[in-house]
Amino acid sequence: MANGDTTDYPETLAYHVEPTPEHVANWHDFVDPAITADTFTISVSALNRNLAIDNTDKVQTAVPGSAPANETFIFEEAANCETLPKAQSHFSGQPFKDT
Repeated sequence: MANGDTTDYPETLAYHVEPTPEHVANWHDFVDPAITADTFTISVSALNRNLAIDNTDKVQTAVPGSAPANETFIFEEAANCETLPKAQSHFSGQPFKDT
């Protein structure tokens, strides 16, 4: 989440829950505002945990607001990254069409 963002986002379901038509409509109708932020918090709301850096610079999870963890992250654009080739299937023949 962008720090300082007060947007009322639609509810995010757990990974094993089938969305209702209402949930789908809420996400389809949602217009995400253009948020400009310098810092972000990365969280797992189902566990009430944030990604954090402890006082030895190791990544961990922490209860939001707990010390001595730093829970604010700055994303930086990557530079000098290798360009990877596109994946290819090399498929030939007829695909299976039975049930």
